Amino acid sequence: MQGILYEEASIWQFLFVTCLLGGWAAWMTGKASAQTWRSFFQLFLYMLGLGIGIRFIHHALFDG
Repeated sequence: MQGILYEEASIWQFLFVTCLLGGWAAWMTGKASAQTWRSFFQLFLYMLGLGIGIRFIHHALFDG
């Protein structure tokens, strides 16, 4: 399974970090931005930071 899903050792790691943690954080970020009427540019910056954060978790915790 190595190398099929973004070079992770298992599908469970992908599902937990990317889908569960990243998906939940993206949902909450989008919801908060919509409720406070933020601009699309600010949402883009938030999502860029979220992507960097998820990538850091993959790298720091799982040697991704």
